[in-house]
Amino acid sequence: MLSSILIAVVIMAVGARVADAVRLRQEEAILHKLSVQDAHGYYQILRRRARRVRILRAVTLASLAFALFAARRRLFPPPPDHKSPAADHAPAPASLGL
Repeated sequence: MLSSILIAVVIMAVGARVADAVRLRQEEAILHKLSVQDAHGYYQILRRRARRVRILRAVTLASLAFALFAARRRLFPPPPDHKSPAADHAPAPASLGL
């Protein structure tokens, strides 16, 4: 199960990188067609958009890490202590009083 989740995450990461590369080429083509002043304004918009994407990806990764941690604790609980309940309530040994 964990390996399938890991494979899905890797596929999503590779897909995101490819989509980012395509988007970057498209935005560079648009920037080359604009005048310097218009290109600067468009570049500022792109910077804000990229910042938002980075923040959302960080939130997504943190959520994924939290979900995997919760799933691990749910599916693989820690082993129980093997103390017997009688050992907690046993009387103290009596001194021999010699």
